[in-house]
Amino acid sequence: MKKVEKPNLGDSKEITERHVKERLQSKKESRKEYMEKRRKDASSQITNYVQLIQDFPFNEFLNHPCPIHIVKKLVDVLKTDKVEEHFAPSELYPEVKGPYLFKNPEIIKRLIHLLKNPNTELLRYISHCLLLIAAHEETYTWSFMLIKNDLLPITYHLLTNCPDVLVRENLIWTLTNMCLDNSNTRNAIINTGGVECVQKNFEDNVSVVCYFFKGLF
Repeated sequence: MKKVEKPNLGDSKEITERHVKERLQSKKESRKEYMEKRRKDASSQITNYVQLIQDFPFNEFLNHPCPIHIVKKLVDVLKTDKVEEHFAPSELYPEVKGPYLFKNPEIIKRLIHLLKNPNTELLRYISHCLLLIAAHEETYTWSFMLIKNDLLPITYHLLTNCPDVLVRENLIWTLTNMCLDNSNTRNAIINTGGVECVQKNFEDNVSVVCYFFKGLF
């Protein structure tokens, strides 16, 4: 009987890294399916996103003290199909030449800064924008952008102090999407106290908190 040689799967470190990568990819695919369903279920679905981006009042957004009406438009744009191709120039979409939503990094910085505004309606729209941005399929790019602009400490403060359940739910989804993006971002959230802040919201957001913890492993 001919002996069948054991395939060379690599050493234990390589096998572990491959399994972690495969598990992370599976979770990212599940996240993508969820986000696509969320977009399709949205009553405000708009298809002409290119025109919406071209018409978006970027300057007004950067300067208005409480731009609720503008952020609401941004949520509508972010809910549309294929809008991720128009976040910024990307190797993932070399055929796309614009227009772009976040080519100016000040837009992301401004979004995060507006989380300090006490207006609950504004916070709901801002946090919704952030969870959609964090769901982008380009690994690490947008999660890194959010972290670089101090999203984590502001998010932790709101998860501990904001009385609005929907705002906190959106922010937990944002952290979940960031954890699913890559292991470095996940570790950053774990090491800066994110797990403890999310855990405090268990009673108000059971299903979302459970999904967050699922994304950690």
